[in-house]
Amino acid sequence: MPPAMPAPLVLLTRPRAASQATAARLQRAGVDPSRILVAPLMETEPSGADWSPADWAGLIFTSAEGVRHATADRDLRWRRAWCVGDRTAEVAAAAGMDAESAGGTADDLVAMISRQRVPGPLLHLCGADTRGDLADRLRRAGTDTVSLVVYRQVPVPLDREAQARLTAATDVVAPAFSPLSAERLAAALTGLSARVHLIAMSSATAAGWSGPPPHATTVVPTPDGAAMERAIVAALRVEAGEPES
Repeated sequence: MPPAMPAPLVLLTRPRAASQATAARLQRAGVDPSRILVAPLMETEPSGADWSPADWAGLIFTSAEGVRHATADRDLRWRRAWCVGDRTAEVAAAAGMDAESAGGTADDLVAMISRQRVPGPLLHLCGADTRGDLADRLRRAGTDTVSLVVYRQVPVPLDREAQARLTAATDVVAPAFSPLSAERLAAALTGLSARVHLIAMSSATAAGWSGPPPHATTVVPTPDGAAMERAIVAALRVEAGEPES
């Protein structure tokens, strides 16, 4: 009888807090914890930006990391917040903000704020590697908006345990939430023999992959965390040869 093949592995490479939250949701969806590898390829650090909530009519967040850094040393309870997606809005609401989700992309966020004719001034609290000038787009749409970098992404190498597990894996399900994360994933996985199933937040994210062509690529239909997690679960079942539920 041939030896059993190692089970497919899902590789979570966002900052540790975000990856652990995703891992917990995957486990609730029925994924075996032994099939999840939390191995951040980046962490975040505060930029040291100085700002006062009192100067702004409301805040804009395009990531949960932005919320975490904004609330690290400031009380933002009762502040109005416009958020790109549901998960970001959940984190903002948990911090006590009156948070509203655009339910999708930066385009949806601009449309929501413009539709509400928010006068501003609004402050977009973001990371250093944020793509697209959201503040400029909102200003052109009639809402006074300024962007401020409150955190930076810092590269982190894979540790020995992660390298060993990836070397032993035959199939890796690799979610990428941005073009930058796809680029770093490609660099980290280049040279491994495992087949890679890339789960991409968007077509732009998939285009950020610069390594050998993945065995399979899934671009989720909606750019949100819930869609990514559903795609991860489905990919794990496909790579394991399990019937789809």
